[in-house]
Amino acid sequence: MKKLITPLIIIFLISYNNYSSAQWYQTNGPAGVEITDIIISNADYFASTSAGIYHSTNGGGTWQLIGLQTERFSCLELNSSYLFGGTYDGGIFRSSNNGLTWESVGLANFDIFDLISHGSDLFAATGGGAVQRSSNNGNSWITLTNGISNYWMYSLFSKDTYLFAGGLGGIYRSSNNGNNWTSINNGLPEGMHVANFAMHGGTLFAAGIETGGLYRSTNNGDSWTSSNNGLPPYIFALAGNDLILFAGFFNGGVWESTNNGDSWENFNQNFTDPYVTSFFIDDNFLYAGTSGNSLWLIEYNILPVELSSFTANVIRNTVTLNWTTASEINNSGFEIERKNIPSSNLGEWTRVGFVPGNGTTFTPQDYQYTERVNTGKYNYRLKQIDLNGNYEYHALVNEVQIGIEKNYKLSQNYPNPFNPSTKIDYELPEDGKVNIKLYNLAGKELRTILNEYNTAGYFTIEFNAGEIASGVYVYRLEVNGILKDSKQMILLK
Repeated sequence: MKKLITPLIIIFLISYNNYSSAQWYQTNGPAGVEITDIIISNADYFASTSAGIYHSTNGGGTWQLIGLQTERFSCLELNSSYLFGGTYDGGIFRSSNNGLTWESVGLANFDIFDLISHGSDLFAATGGGAVQRSSNNGNSWITLTNGISNYWMYSLFSKDTYLFAGGLGGIYRSSNNGNNWTSINNGLPEGMHVANFAMHGGTLFAAGIETGGLYRSTNNGDSWTSSNNGLPPYIFALAGNDLILFAGFFNGGVWESTNNGDSWENFNQNFTDPYVTSFFIDDNFLYAGTSGNSLWLIEYNILPVELSSFTANVIRNTVTLNWTTASEINNSGFEIERKNIPSSNLGEWTRVGFVPGNGTTFTPQDYQYTERVNTGKYNYRLKQIDLNGNYEYHALVNEVQIGIEKNYKLSQNYPNPFNPSTKIDYELPEDGKVNIKLYNLAGKELRTILNEYNTAGYFTIEFNAGEIASGVYVYRLEVNGILKDSKQMILLK
């Protein structure tokens, strides 16, 4: 958002792939002026400054002054086919031809601190005139004060059907296009001057420019909680999306949070001007403004799911995978993949299961997957998939090894009772000819379930009793003609 009491400057930053190597890069921006806001419309970039409006058609690489250099601009906004610019002492100007020509469209008696589109209407936050609304692209304005006690407004924000206004009186909310306002300062410090709003992961954030710091709300402003953990004072800029939240400070540079504001990290690698005054996010690019005269750009990439642990536990031939996420954004779920580890270190990954994710959440989530496997060595990995089909792999660091038991074992079938199919596990300490046969309680042999040669290890077979009547039966494990174990099963039809 672009809501400062004093003019600002925008910077463009650029970094690649991860924060440890993120770097800011200075670009050729408007020189000798303070850049107060930036807005992007397709391939056209516009910057409002302390001396007119600038235009770039090459991603901010070079800029050209396109007029009104005598005006001290504070903000920009696009509405319908018009570009609007608000000034600190000259009202609002409008252009219908990409800034080639401009015309004044009123409110010349007020400082304009912010402009925003909400529905088809244009709204202005003013110094002394509360909130102003135009339904005809600035040709006329209506003053909106019903429910507002302090008319000095610095910032506006649109979310669904709600319109939020921040200023010297804290925060106000309207659900009917600004006709009526309600004070929503529950949890905010008294006297907080709200100058910025942003959304991050479904949470609304509000920043105080002089007092109060940063606060967040998960219920559209009904209540607020502090989100200042580790942050310096004097927040002058705020911007966010589903993946990340940025906060800019006067003499504190840029800070970022990827966990709903629970914790913050300094984001000033190679950033030489600490006086940050405005932000704009376009896809994976962050544009920022400072009180200097430079433009900077940074490209950021963030994992949609942050995995904090991934471990395996083995009991006999049962492998249990456990993993925890610190945060998730648009997480559809995890495919579990397994690969045998032969001596040649070759092998194909096999999908063995899927565990649903939790969509978007900024609280830790625990997951588990369990399966039985045969004797051998295995690698496991998670294929995390977001809701739009993008995916990323997380590999288990250590291999999983399943050894050979010392004794023969025949396990209880599962499920039991069953109809008509059930599974039987058995274990062999050495190679041999294996027979598993089914008997009734009188000892009559009814069927051979298995008759084959097995190497030592763990095995699972499936038995279908579709042609057998309900009742209690006995199944026996023989190896090389010697009875090793027996169990009862119950068939219920």
